Amino acid sequence: MGKTELAKAVAEVAGASLIRLQCYEGVDESRALYEWNHAKQLLRISAGRDETWDEARTDIFGEEFLLPRPLLTAIRGDEPKVLLIDETDKADVEVEGLLLEVLSDFQVTVPELGTITATRRPFVVLTSNASRELSEALRRRCLFLHIGFPDEELECRIVRLKVPGLDAALAESVVRVVGALREMDLRKVPSVAETIDWARTLLALGADTLDETVVRDSLGVLLKHQEDILKASAKLDLDAV
Repeated sequence: MGKTELAKAVAEVAGASLIRLQCYEGVDESRALYEWNHAKQLLRISAGRDETWDEARTDIFGEEFLLPRPLLTAIRGDEPKVLLIDETDKADVEVEGLLLEVLSDFQVTVPELGTITATRRPFVVLTSNASRELSEALRRRCLFLHIGFPDEELECRIVRLKVPGLDAALAESVVRVVGALREMDLRKVPSVAETIDWARTLLALGADTLDETVVRDSLGVLLKHQEDILKASAKLDLDAV
């Protein structure tokens, strides 16, 4: 739940297809934009051994051998699309430059095919967890929206919507405990998605209430660092939440 779900909701409401580019350290142009199907190209060259290189070259760099990746897919075709560029801050600076180029004019130049321009621009959502600062040039082209944690009432509604079999009182307790954890100085506080995962875990375990044993045994669903689990185990007071 959160930034990524916003893009999914926009796509659903708009009746658009959702195209996702998941950024990570090492993602490059071939993963983000396009690449050629080299194996298929080699098969084509082998099948046409009597052709000259110029004849073969014209053939193997056609649409049949092109593998569009998310950025290129998003600007091709007339149907509505939502392009989700997830965790943009994890991509290298070079990829951020590529994003800037593509999103400025919504066109891509494939040397062998020419310039491909969007006939219908996609709705673009970029998410970031602020592990590094995005460039000012890229941020200038965006409408900034900070999505914080929901209040207890809203988060409880979200939990009950996503985990319909969970008792209302237990859902409220879950949200209060998560809220208390977020007040601690932890390396990584629980997200709404982790609140939902914890609620599902408690439902699967058949838990009716939250006691120290249940919470201690399931903290690993909420917290992903051992030092956070140790700190929470020592500081969390269930009677106070």
